[in-house]
Amino acid sequence: MHFVKKKVAGKTYLSIAETHRVNGVPKTSIVKYVGSAEKLFKILIGLDKEETEYHRRYKFAAPLAIHQITEEIRLIETINRHTKKREQGFSVGEYLHIITVNRALYPRSKRGIRRWYERTILPFILRIPPEKLTSQVFWEHMEYLSEEAIEQIEKELSYRIIELYDLNTECLLYDITNFYTFIQEHEGNELPKRGKSKAKRFDLNQINLALLVTKDGGIPLMHQTYEGNRHDAKKFPEIISKLADRLVMFSKNVDKVTIVFDKGNNSKASMKLLDDTPYYFVGSLKPYDYKHFLEIPLEKFQLVPMENGEEDKKKDDIYAYRTREEALGAERTVVVTYEQKLYNRNLKTFIKSIDKRKKEFEELESKIGRRRYRTKSAIEKKAEKIQAKAPDGLFNVVVGEEEGNITLDYAMNKTVYNEKLKSFGKTILFTNNHEWSTTQIIRFYRGKAKIEDDFKRMKSPIMISLEPVYHWTDQKIRVHVFCCVLALMLLLLLKRKLQRAGIKLSLERMIEELSDVQLSVIKFYDVDKRLCLLNDMNEEQKAMFDVLDLMRYKKLVSTKLH
Repeated sequence: MHFVKKKVAGKTYLSIAETHRVNGVPKTSIVKYVGSAEKLFKILIGLDKEETEYHRRYKFAAPLAIHQITEEIRLIETINRHTKKREQGFSVGEYLHIITVNRALYPRSKRGIRRWYERTILPFILRIPPEKLTSQVFWEHMEYLSEEAIEQIEKELSYRIIELYDLNTECLLYDITNFYTFIQEHEGNELPKRGKSKAKRFDLNQINLALLVTKDGGIPLMHQTYEGNRHDAKKFPEIISKLADRLVMFSKNVDKVTIVFDKGNNSKASMKLLDDTPYYFVGSLKPYDYKHFLEIPLEKFQLVPMENGEEDKKKDDIYAYRTREEALGAERTVVVTYEQKLYNRNLKTFIKSIDKRKKEFEELESKIGRRRYRTKSAIEKKAEKIQAKAPDGLFNVVVGEEEGNITLDYAMNKTVYNEKLKSFGKTILFTNNHEWSTTQIIRFYRGKAKIEDDFKRMKSPIMISLEPVYHWTDQKIRVHVFCCVLALMLLLLLKRKLQRAGIKLSLERMIEELSDVQLSVIKFYDVDKRLCLLNDMNEEQKAMFDVLDLMRYKKLVSTKLH
């Protein structure tokens, strides 16, 4: 016999079923309908509804698992050390701790945090009662974090987690993304600006986030929030200065530290600054600026062995051409890679884009003579907009006039088309480390996928959810972003802790399983006693529960209740 679960209108109901064979074929039949989990629970402990004063459930394992990581890295203590608040009431660190745990698990507005907090076990563990969690109090305590304080807190925490969690800092990944916001520009606000939105929300202002993470787990060690209209390459010199300041921290446990970044950060000035530091780097070059590498025939490329790591087995074969040449002000080792699957993907996207532009030209041609499409200048402006969506010079467009009629002629430029094809499937990498093998250079650069995963998590509506940004001042925006980066750090440190204990789950699955572990608190009438019961756990939940030693929190809650 076994239990069978069935969902009806969003609620789960249980039945007892029995499996047996009929003519050699397994058949399952329902023996007894039980009802909901609540009904079964009351049957098991012999309670009628009237005998219990209340029965409350609290989110247990997930908030406590994240809280445990904050204790290990001494988050509250570190924040308090770098903020100046008189010793009265609850501390800045305690309020920021609650904001950060909420961001990691169930992101809500400052007004909505209280309701979430009340439904977790945290009020039994922390000092702050739910009624103290008003949006106004959160905003007031966020005021204590200046840009300088955020940087000092981050430096101290980064130093600590490198030691505590034995992070490998041999390779650090750097990249930039942006987050849209509904904030309008106003006096004193410099961060929200119009820019090249990755979310395609060109109608909204945005803020930029520069992030540095470990290749080993994608754990954030440094971030910078800056203006949404500022170009990546113009920000990079400031980041290099901060990297130089943190070299001692990053190189404590390794001989060499390598920074990986993409071509959007390239400039001769930045490379000169980076060359003056002890850091190694791996970056990529813009094909437009180094077209001669695209002319190299594939016959000169060699197959690169990428046999290490499970991720490499899923990739297509990589071919590479290696040379040494001047690039961005100094001699570099240059590796041009080619992947057939990437070529096919690039070509498919390119052809799809061409077809789309052709349809737009056809539609424009069909509208000539209608309202707003009656003058040559109007047609030229519309045609220019379509041209701008395609690569430079791909379409030759001529707007003419014959016998009072406007004509539109367009054709694809075969030379530009063929030039574009040469870049498909190829990536031009460069580094200042001439001793590395081609495999090492490619592997380091491909580690960039880790930081892309981090950005996706920060933009997830169910985890961290940095965007859209609703805060209205630069200072509050910086604190909001900092809490989101901290939330990402806590989640990834928890994942690392569990992985090192042999529990290998995705971050999303880990949080989902932990969130399902709840604590029921039952109060009986006429009895000065409360019963604390955890729901049944599957093997993965039990394993995480034991590794994190969460039972000690249950004992603490039971003690407080009695």
